[in-house]
Amino acid sequence: MRGQVYRSLPSHHNSRPIVSSLRTYIFSGLFGCITLFLLYNLSPILYSKFAPINNMATFEHFTSNRPMAVVFGDSITQQGFITENSGWVGLLADYWTRKVDVINRGYSGYNTRLGLNMVREVVCPLKPSFVTVFFGANDASVEGTLHHVPLNDFVSNMEGIISILKKDLPAATIVLITPPPVYEPTLTAMNIKKGKAIINDRNQANTKRYVDAVKAVGERHSLSVIDVFALLKGEDPSGAREEFLSDGLHLNSKGNVALYEAFVDEITTAHPQWDAAKMEMDRPGWSDALMALK
Repeated sequence: MRGQVYRSLPSHHNSRPIVSSLRTYIFSGLFGCITLFLLYNLSPILYSKFAPINNMATFEHFTSNRPMAVVFGDSITQQGFITENSGWVGLLADYWTRKVDVINRGYSGYNTRLGLNMVREVVCPLKPSFVTVFFGANDASVEGTLHHVPLNDFVSNMEGIISILKKDLPAATIVLITPPPVYEPTLTAMNIKKGKAIINDRNQANTKRYVDAVKAVGERHSLSVIDVFALLKGEDPSGAREEFLSDGLHLNSKGNVALYEAFVDEITTAHPQWDAAKMEMDRPGWSDALMALK
């Protein structure tokens, strides 16, 4: 019996470490609960005291969200960010730095038939406050080419695009841009090199009809229209337009800069709320921002 009692003693004495461990767990749990309680109740106070964004919010005269501008069109818009050609869209983005976010929705080879079909998918969901519509260079291709859109259909498509933009983005500023002129000798040489079936696929006379159509649509809707055809000397019979075009159709550096400058002139006069010099900068300057953290 004694042996049995003696052997049972170790199990009796082992209860002390177990009790000690339970106490440790209980105290740890209580400490954790108290810590969580304090963090939950004190975090708003600490956040309001130290968070930079709340300090920044004291600069009420600075904007917190930039408006967005979407440039919508064909390859002349798509190429607008090419820096070696002084792309007009890139220049515009630089003009609006820290004031407007410029989104490029240019699609090489597209015409108004495609533009009308996708404007609700690629422009409207972005909720821009400013939109440019720059189609017509492909639509004005001669009949028989894949790009060609008959003039009446072109007008109907432009009307449709504008109608959708006005309905979905009623507060947006809309600016139309006409097709540029073409320089047939260079364009023909390029088409021969590409092996196109129709070598003379564009010409000045036909392009001018689409230019006039864009201007008429803009007038009916009281929209600003930048006449790139006239701007790049499309009406000059001497062929001076050649100096603005890289391949007889697309803009070179000189053409891009001319378009950009005309664009800025138009918005500063007709839409002064988009004049970069008069717009508020997104977030304070660096010195004010750093001072706000003290």
